[in-house]
Amino acid sequence: MAVSLETLKDSLRVDDTVDDELLTGYLDAASSFIMNAVGADDASYYENNGRFDTAVLALASTYYMYRMTAFTGSVTTINATMNSLIGQMRGEVAALEESQSKPDEG
Repeated sequence: MAVSLETLKDSLRVDDTVDDELLTGYLDAASSFIMNAVGADDASYYENNGRFDTAVLALASTYYMYRMTAFTGSVTTINATMNSLIGQMRGEVAALEESQSKPDEG
């Protein structure tokens, strides 16, 4: 996992260790969600990928900030940062896969 627990805690301004297990689970879930949403076949695509890291950080933070289980009213949460980054990565992956599937010209 490229985004560390400490990076997530720093971004959320969490100083204690009470929620470390919860936050680690959110990082794992966010990473899996983003990877499935982007759909790159080559796992190395996600290594040292700043957009991937930022999307994971944004989604894990959202999971943590909106972890309530009961609420009244209608709530729609849109994580614009994460959605934008997923869209960018999908386009990049599509372009990479297309360039790899073309026969060499020459």
